[in-house]
Amino acid sequence: MGAKADTNTLEWLSGQTLTEYRGLWIVAHNKAILAKAPTLEEALRKAKLGPGVVPFVCRVPESERLAL
Repeated sequence: MGAKADTNTLEWLSGQTLTEYRGLWIVAHNKAILAKAPTLEEALRKAKLGPGVVPFVCRVPESERLAL
């Protein structure tokens, strides 16, 4: 059976205050932030994901403003 992405985590994250994660990579799954780190590799290592887990991963911008 293939890996299944958690579709609710992005929606959940959009309602969260992420100021404490500014400039960091975060790994989230099942409506929880599993890890944070200055590099993607470190964040993924800290998250200790199980087999088949497909997390939501992103770098939180340093600024609150998002240019579109």
